Amino acid sequence: MVAIAWAVGYLLLGAWQSDRARYYGEQLAQSRGHQPVRLEAKPSFGNLLVWKVIYEANQHYYVDAVRVGLTSSFYEGQVVPKLSVERDLPWLNEGSQQAKDLERFRWFSNDYLALGSGRQNYVIDMRYSLLPNEVSGMWGIQLNPQKDDQQHVDFVWSREARQEKQQTLLKMIFGRQSSTDL
Repeated sequence: MVAIAWAVGYLLLGAWQSDRARYYGEQLAQSRGHQPVRLEAKPSFGNLLVWKVIYEANQHYYVDAVRVGLTSSFYEGQVVPKLSVERDLPWLNEGSQQAKDLERFRWFSNDYLALGSGRQNYVIDMRYSLLPNEVSGMWGIQLNPQKDDQQHVDFVWSREARQEKQQTLLKMIFGRQSSTDL
């Protein structure tokens, strides 16, 4: 019985924190003069204090972290253009297997797609990253213009330096990372 009460309480706390993170995300967007097309808040790893807030405006994604504790603060993040196949992958044949794989990845990622940095033709699901205020997908797909129309994309897991980022995340969770009050 105690376990059920704890689980229900944790879920209710998560829903409340999610609402608070979304509210502060809306405030951030307004402070920048943006009218978001859509906005999401995702909890960062292992906690309900620091949330990744992503919103789409002007064909770009804006990513910030929001700490919703007793006092709330935010960690300014990054901006990245929304993926445009016509602009970013003009070589991609519409009927190819890679195009079909890209559309499946678009569905899977709820259309939160952007080009990943450091690789050409690398498309990431930008909703998830180790640090909530970064645009560095934990996974993505690698497209290749040299492949024929029957070949699939390659699925890629990120291999970024995790220990330093984990320490930064812990500082965010405990409020020891520089931030701006909301």
